[in-house]
Amino acid sequence: MNIAFPLQLAIALVSTIALAWYPLAVYANENIISSAQIGAILMTLNALAGYLTIEKSFLRENSVFYKYVFGGMIARMFFLCAIFFLIIKLFRIDTTALIASMFFYYVVYTVLEIQYIQKKHSVQQNISS
Repeated sequence: MNIAFPLQLAIALVSTIALAWYPLAVYANENIISSAQIGAILMTLNALAGYLTIEKSFLRENSVFYKYVFGGMIARMFFLCAIFFLIIKLFRIDTTALIASMFFYYVVYTVLEIQYIQKKHSVQQNISS
């Protein structure tokens, strides 16, 4: 397994935490900070699950690859929704901060995931040629 994608996730996570640290420390309360942290953790775990799905299915035929990737996306989305509603019901968190954090990391990690798939595909094409 290649650690390039998990490393990119770690760099993105640490960078965004470093950029958000001061504004959150000055303008946000503990509830908002913990809600944003929960969102970041959930989306990081989601991206890692996507990475594992890609790695497991990459060298298989296209139809199997798409079933794994898109089926995995649907399964991960349902899992995230269930966890999201469970967290809201069980804990007193700031839902706006949770949703904003989850959306932000979803966009960042999706861009990284698409770049990873494209790079992996082009490397595989060069090896095949």
